[in-house]
Amino acid sequence: MKKLLAICFSLTGLCLLACGQKNVNTKLPETWNKDFTIRVTISGNMNGSHPQTIFTYDSCVHVSRDSNGNRKREAIALTQKDRNEILQFLKRNNVEKFSSKYKRGRILDGSSRSICFFGSDVPCMEVGTSYRVGEENAEIFRTVYDYLDSFSTK
Repeated sequence: MKKLLAICFSLTGLCLLACGQKNVNTKLPETWNKDFTIRVTISGNMNGSHPQTIFTYDSCVHVSRDSNGNRKREAIALTQKDRNEILQFLKRNNVEKFSSKYKRGRILDGSSRSICFFGSDVPCMEVGTSYRVGEENAEIFRTVYDYLDSFSTK
């Protein structure tokens, strides 16, 4: 019985160590491949537009709703030069070092913004009423968000 208990505790400890580790290798890709996508979203805003911009290998698509609830969609093509410029900007502005913490508990009002990097191991950048973000991280987010937002409206 003691051996069984010791094995259970050992396995539990190993599981906690493995599950509790954070991925410290959070890097953007060196070059933008077809699997890499960036999604910029705003949710919970009062006007109901819920804008979203998606950067894929070959396009930048901005989707939102106007005040009447009609869906608007605008798209531009992305070139190799555009992809390189975006990746360089993200790296130069320390996206790989960004961190925010989710606030526990119910939040009944407010909005949040996120920038997610699919096809890489960099976690989403999230700010808003549900997230705690230090001033340095808030500045990184504002800079990157404004850049990507202005890029989508070129």
